[in-house]
Amino acid sequence: ASSVLTPDRHFILSTELPPWPRFGPRSGASRFRKLGPRRGLGAAPRKLDHPGPALQPVLPRGEAAAGAREGAALDLEKWAAWGSVLSGEIIKKPAGESLTRAEAVRVYQYYLPVYFWVNKLLEAHRAAPPSGRGAEGPLSCPQGGGKTTIVDALKLLFSKEGKTCAEMSWDDFYLTHAEQVELARANPGNGLLELRGNPGSHDTGLLLDTLETLSDPDAFLAPGAEGAMVPRYDKSAFSGRGDRKPCEEWTAIPTMPDVVLLEGWCFGFRPLESESALKDDRLVPINQELQGAYRHVAAKMQAWIVVKVESAQCVYEWREQAEASMRAQGKPAMTQEQVEDFVDRYMPAYQHYLAGLYRHGPDTGEGKPLLDFQIDKGRNPVAQADEKPFMP
Repeated sequence: ASSVLTPDRHFILSTELPPWPRFGPRSGASRFRKLGPRRGLGAAPRKLDHPGPALQPVLPRGEAAAGAREGAALDLEKWAAWGSVLSGEIIKKPAGESLTRAEAVRVYQYYLPVYFWVNKLLEAHRAAPPSGRGAEGPLSCPQGGGKTTIVDALKLLFSKEGKTCAEMSWDDFYLTHAEQVELARANPGNGLLELRGNPGSHDTGLLLDTLETLSDPDAFLAPGAEGAMVPRYDKSAFSGRGDRKPCEEWTAIPTMPDVVLLEGWCFGFRPLESESALKDDRLVPINQELQGAYRHVAAKMQAWIVVKVESAQCVYEWREQAEASMRAQGKPAMTQEQVEDFVDRYMPAYQHYLAGLYRHGPDTGEGKPLLDFQIDKGRNPVAQADEKPFMP
């Protein structure tokens, strides 16, 4: 399959706040590109007087201009409207207060382009057989990179369109506490599998079953059908070691979703074909998991969004930011030393698999639509021309 962003959906966006993204087809994949003069994203925030950008669509060649303009006008209208929605409900900006530059970049150069890309994917999916099932929207992004926020933004905008979303995280499918204890016992001395987090600590069977149910019309439309249930996980259980919530606390999905959003920090990791390439023996069982059950989950995805970082080291900084905020509020939080120990357990996987994900795309993702772009330490998108090589 080729990218769903065909030429009739190709826009160049411009405003007084350059540069804005360009998104469209590129060798079966889609990338963010910034156009116009470069202005550093690290500049001091400033107020914006307008609620949204003034957009100029680039009409496709060889197509009736009237039809192209009609489709473009609809998108441009939504662009301004949805920007205002995100400003109030995601950025939490009070009515009448302008966005800062950093906030505007986040809304108009990140959340909205991703939303329109997924929405076009959904439209193409609905138009192609087999019909009657939702579209999967997998998101791969390192911890702390804003996965939850972008999923919240997508769910919000789809709801405004009258479309339903089932949002899930790989975290929802962690093993039960008892199963995690057994996993640790089966891998003595392997600190990477002692606690939840790494590949191998998820119930991939439950995830596959949930995806199958969410895409099965009979689960929602057949006589007596009860819909689907999405598991949820309690990270505070067993003194922070966590446990799956009881079934009665799972999220009910009574109607078949239009979009299934699934996010995870290790989603799409490509296993190394030879275990001899592993520089850490503790990764052997993790690599085997990636070659098996995790590959089966990846193969079910119809398209991919990959949010890249310059270095996995930013995960330390992002986690410390979150814990420092909790400490400042007087809430239970990890110390800096505990943060370092926590992130250390994920770093071997980042160091072995992120480069392959960024260079070759997600595992089993060949020929599928792909949107990939890099974010900086402030979680803002980086111009493609300014992307830096990945450094583990």
